[in-house]
Amino acid sequence: MSADRSYLFVPGSDDEGVVEAIGSVADVVIVDLEDTVSPAAKTAAREWTLDALADLGETSQRLAVRVNGVDTDRGIDDIRTIATADVLPDVLLLPDVRDASEVRLVDDVLNEYGADVELHPLIEKPSAMFDAQGISRVSERIHGLMFAAIDFQMNMGMSILDETDLSVPRFLLSMAANGAGVHAVDKPNLAAVHDEDRTRAEARAARAVGFDGKAAMTVDQAAVINDVFSPSAEEVARAKRVIDAFEATDEGVTVIDGAAVDKPVVDQLRSLVDRAESDG
Repeated sequence: MSADRSYLFVPGSDDEGVVEAIGSVADVVIVDLEDTVSPAAKTAAREWTLDALADLGETSQRLAVRVNGVDTDRGIDDIRTIATADVLPDVLLLPDVRDASEVRLVDDVLNEYGADVELHPLIEKPSAMFDAQGISRVSERIHGLMFAAIDFQMNMGMSILDETDLSVPRFLLSMAANGAGVHAVDKPNLAAVHDEDRTRAEARAARAVGFDGKAAMTVDQAAVINDVFSPSAEEVARAKRVIDAFEATDEGVTVIDGAAVDKPVVDQLRSLVDRAESDG
């Protein structure tokens, strides 16, 4: 999998914002045609987004477009228009996916035009959360699943403005994504956009339960997310020390720094070191 950590949303109607996002620290820039764009500006936002992709040239970032809902005519028009464009984004984000059949529909449209684009469904409804495993496996195009917590809380009747316990849906989404070998991406910090400590705490909580990255609303949030989802120097040093100590023994399991270490532990530590080297 690619080492995508931060997923920065920017409205497709905000041309200056898109220019700022491209070339920023964000690993993935998501040009949004859905919720952050007013109905009157949606057509113009789509046209401008396609022009921006055509003019972009080489970039180290991955570029994504969040289309409108695939259960709407506008959403299907978004997909068909993007599929036939001269320059394609790397990923399409599909909002409010209800079940695997909606992803299959998009997959069929992209296959019709031979468009080489990955898909990233957003899980927003409780019913979709229980079908997350099927959604994550329905197409080889699936890049990952994103937890759209605000809409999930609304659909659950949970308070959006107050702190709520989202550990169960986070675990469900993480298990589904990791079981399918695709990315698990956490929600953005919308409740306190400029609170770096909150963004960091949310990112750490997501990483602790197996998430690979987190959505961002600002470049500053993306920088914090990159930091949290990159192995620290201390983590890498510890991993190398444990790997070396394990390889110096002839045992299948041994105690190092007070912890029982066997092959699965060492395999995970090797992955961490490889990730650190990939992140630079």
